[in-house]
Amino acid sequence: MAGNKSLIRFKRFIVKLRLCMKVLQVQPIRTIPSNEELVEILGRRPPALVPKGHFAVLAGKGGGEAEELRRFVVQLKYLRNPALLNLLKKAEEEYGFQQEGALVVPCKPEELQKILEDDF
Repeated sequence: MAGNKSLIRFKRFIVKLRLCMKVLQVQPIRTIPSNEELVEILGRRPPALVPKGHFAVLAGKGGGEAEELRRFVVQLKYLRNPALLNLLKKAEEEYGFQQEGALVVPCKPEELQKILEDDF
């Protein structure tokens, strides 16, 4: 009789295991989105949300307060890019270290986009 109880428990375990496996197969596997996809995704979310391993950068250079800033979410690996490091150095010189939230770099959004698209 003890063997029957063990067999019943084992069958219940298998049923639960199959159910768990079925649930896991239904959920889509998430991939890491590209920078453009992150900008699009995060544009719909509050600006404070930045994925792990990334940082937010605002790019904009123009005249006055009406200047339009474009938000980029950049992978940390780009901190090795000499062109981006140069922009961050310019931001330090122009704005100092007193910025809160996303970093602001003094360049046109198209320039930053090109830096992020180029391989380094």
